[in-house]
Amino acid sequence: MNRQFGVINEDEGASGRVLRVSVFSGDNNFRTSSLEALEPFYLTTVFDNANGALEEMTASPPSAVAIDMELPPAGGADLIRKFRANAALSHVPILAISDSKIKESSEEAQQTPADYQHERPLLKSKFLEIISIMANKSVERSWDQLPPLQATVLKETVNVFKKSFSGVRDGRPLPVANIEKSCEPMIEAITNNQFGDILRGVRDHDDYTYVHSLRVSIHLSLLGHAMGIRGGDLKTLAVGGLVHDIGKAMVPLNILNKPGKLSEEEWLKMKAHVLHSKKIIERTPSINHGVKIIALQHHEKLNGVGYPYGIKGKKLNDLARMATIVDIYGALTDRRAYKPAFSIEKAMPIMLDMKDELDQGMVKLFRDLLMEAAKLEE
Repeated sequence: MNRQFGVINEDEGASGRVLRVSVFSGDNNFRTSSLEALEPFYLTTVFDNANGALEEMTASPPSAVAIDMELPPAGGADLIRKFRANAALSHVPILAISDSKIKESSEEAQQTPADYQHERPLLKSKFLEIISIMANKSVERSWDQLPPLQATVLKETVNVFKKSFSGVRDGRPLPVANIEKSCEPMIEAITNNQFGDILRGVRDHDDYTYVHSLRVSIHLSLLGHAMGIRGGDLKTLAVGGLVHDIGKAMVPLNILNKPGKLSEEEWLKMKAHVLHSKKIIERTPSINHGVKIIALQHHEKLNGVGYPYGIKGKKLNDLARMATIVDIYGALTDRRAYKPAFSIEKAMPIMLDMKDELDQGMVKLFRDLLMEAAKLEE
C-alpha cells in the first residue's frame, strides 16, 4: 500500500484543521486533485490501493472517506463492504466515485452501501461540498453521546440554522418562531452552567458560519445573564447571536470558506453581509428590534471606524456594544482551516488594547466570565 499525505504541520495545534479525511483511488491524477481540494481544510490522506488500510484506520477512524470504485486490487465495492463490516469503521460516511451513476434500486447499489455516490468527472468544488456534508454527519452523530439538554441544543440549532440559510437564499423570511424555540434549551443550559458540552460538541463541526454563530449566541447570552438580563430579553440575545451573520447566506461560498486572506475585492463582498442581513430582516416583520440591532451593528466600533454605518460613541447602545465584543472574541478564538483558535489568554489582551473601539467595562466583565467558563469547556 502506498500512502500519500497532504502537507501537514507536525504540530497540529499550528493548524485549524482537525477533521481527518481519507481518499482511495488508483488514479494518480485524482489523488493529486483530491489533495489540492481537501488539504487546505482537512488532515487528508490518500491511498493508491486498499491493502492494509482498514487496520491502520481502526485505531483512529476518519470523519469521511471517498472511494474510487475502480480501486485496486479488488475494487471499491469490496473496500466499502469491509468498512461496513468493521465495528470501528461502520459508521464512517462514504462517498463512492464511479464512471457512471449507480441507480439506487440496482443490485450494484445494494452491494455497495455507500452514503453518497457521484460519477466522474467530480469537480473540486463539488467534491469539497460532499466531503463537508459527510464530515458534519460524523460530528453530529457524536452529539448522541451528550446529555439530553446539550444534545438538544446542538441538534435543534444546527437544523434551524441550515433551514434558515437555505430559506433566505430562496428569498424567504427568517423562521423567527422556530429560531426562538431552538434557543430555549440553550438559555436553560446557560442559566444552569451546562453549556460546556455544547461548546466542546460544536468545536469540530465543519460549517464555520454555524459554529461561529452558535458560539456568539452562547457567549452573548452568557454576558447578558451576568449583566442581569433575563426572560425575553435574554432570548433576544440568544436569537440575535444565532442569526447575527445571516447575511452571509448571500456571500459566495468561495469567499465565505476561503482558507486564507481575502483580497480587497473579496473583503468588500464579505463586509456586504451586513447589508444582506438588512434586506433579510426587512422581509421578516416579526423579528425582534433587539435582534435587528445585533445583526446590523455588530461590526460597529465606539470610535466610528466600524461598518457599515460608522456609528460611534453614545449612539451605540449596550446591545451593539455587547455584540461587537462577542463577535470579535469569536473571530479570534474560532478555529479556521488556515489558523488555530486563539486561547483566551491570547485573545483578551488584543481586545483590551482596543480601548478606543470597545467598551472596556464590558470587555473586562466578559474576560472574567470567560476565565470561569473555560473550566466548563476544557
